[in-house]
Amino acid sequence: MATGVGIVVFWPALFFLAGDDKEEELKRLKGQHEALEKVAIKKECDVAEEIKKQRKKQKEKREKQKKEDAESVKPSQPHP
Repeated sequence: MATGVGIVVFWPALFFLAGDDKEEELKRLKGQHEALEKVAIKKECDVAEEIKKQRKKQKEKREKQKKEDAESVKPSQPHP
């Protein structure tokens, strides 16, 4: 279970380790990772709940970032 959690939590760190020459390998690994996640969820493995929690956190983080980005782009309101 710890390995599964580690994979889910630290997966984004792999993007920082890859250069242009590793792009194809990274795509392949990402595909394998996603396939493993889907199977774990489908078979209701112990790590499935952790995967779901991490996906939810990532989604919330992206939505929060989008909201913050949208707010920072809004023109300033003139003060009377």
